[in-house]
Amino acid sequence: MAFQDYPELATNDSDAEARFGLAKTTDPFPEIANALLNSADVYDYVRITGMLYPFHKDKLKSGSYEAAIRGRCLWWDENGERHEKLLSDENQDEFPLKANSIAFVQVEPFFRLPDYIALRFNLKITHVHRGILLGTGPLIDPGFVGRLLIPLHNLTTNEYTFKCGEGLIWIEFTKTSPLPGHSGAATNAFGLTRHGKYVSFPESKKNLQPEYYLVKASPHRSIRSSIPEVIRRSEEDAREARALARRAQAHVQTLQLAGGVVLLLTLGGLGYATWTLIQDAWKAVADVQQHLHSHVEQEKDRTRILEEILSRYQSTLQSSPEGHTSKQKRLQKDGKAQR
Repeated sequence: MAFQDYPELATNDSDAEARFGLAKTTDPFPEIANALLNSADVYDYVRITGMLYPFHKDKLKSGSYEAAIRGRCLWWDENGERHEKLLSDENQDEFPLKANSIAFVQVEPFFRLPDYIALRFNLKITHVHRGILLGTGPLIDPGFVGRLLIPLHNLTTNEYTFKCGEGLIWIEFTKTSPLPGHSGAATNAFGLTRHGKYVSFPESKKNLQPEYYLVKASPHRSIRSSIPEVIRRSEEDAREARALARRAQAHVQTLQLAGGVVLLLTLGGLGYATWTLIQDAWKAVADVQQHLHSHVEQEKDRTRILEEILSRYQSTLQSSPEGHTSKQKRLQKDGKAQR
């Protein structure tokens, strides 16, 4: 098969598709080693095979190619509602990757991989340093036709905005071993026969829309980060905990009030009992005092009566003649005794 030595890259998608039709199964550069392709090899393969369109020479590094975000962006919000935005240069669109979320985005090139070239991709280091994770790792097999749909995981608390045309991933291209039965395949040095057959990329899986991959991955369910749900449940638990705390506080206050009332009643009862005891003591003291006062008065009455009786008795003696004579006799006797 004769290849046309195109001096420049494909000018449109139809041109790229036509070039791919000629080079899909036949390697135009069999002299290039089966290894990771350097930037010169990548450029020549893109130029002849049309395996990427559009392609920008200034996005090449020594062993990789930078692809920008462009096309459809899909995501589900915290309520499970699906959203979609189409990023295009004409509208200078932007895409917000919200905190703790997962989104699915397309990159600019339309891929048409020949049967002898595979690719892998990784997130640009700038986005890695932001804390964004990329669903990477799977090999994009030779023969793939279509656009890549890439999951982005933002596990940070920051929201990041991507502009249409902003570099998102670095792509590396690997040339596989020669296909059995094709020109350029080495003859076995030991005379062994090849029995392996090349398995082409399924036609049913070429040029698929994002819905195919998402429905296949999780039919009838949204695909979103579990973190917002955990946060929502944590907030609900926190609200319930606060409500329980308020109710518990109200119960404690009620118990405190009841305890205060009981304490007051207890203190009141003790006060009343003490007051009653004091009153009884004072009453007893008053009764004793009254009893003593009555006894004293009685003794005074008896003493007065006795004094009156004695006074009367003395008066009687003084007024009696015998009493007067006896007195004179005592006086005379006392006088003799003195002489």
